[in-house]
Amino acid sequence: MYQCAFKLGTANIYGISLGDIDGDGDLDAVIGNFGTANKIYFNK
Repeated sequence: MYQCAFKLGTANIYGISLGDIDGDGDLDAVIGNFGTANKIYFNK
């Protein structure tokens, strides 16, 4: 089970993808929104 440590806001989320985008070995999240910009959250 994962816990969300950040607020995603009120956007309509249509997709979430997890992967190591910055190459540090931690999972990062890409959030696909409808009607607003998509967002990338880096796990530090």
